[in-house]
Amino acid sequence: MTTIELEEITELRPQFVKRNGILPVAVQENSNGQILILASVNEEAFNNTIKHKICTFYSTSRNKLWIKGQT
Repeated sequence: MTTIELEEITELRPQFVKRNGILPVAVQENSNGQILILASVNEEAFNNTIKHKICTFYSTSRNKLWIKGQT
């Protein structure tokens, strides 16, 4: 895939392989753009977020998935 193809793509394709399996994410308030949390996701956390429509993160210190407010 070329740089132009990556920049012009219309579907989400996180590149977990390039970042050792973990990507940084920012969760924002939709109404004003305020950053609510900076966290990490791995592919499992990302897929869980998409499937269940609830933000799932990856704890790099505990090496496991977490959902804010549940743990």
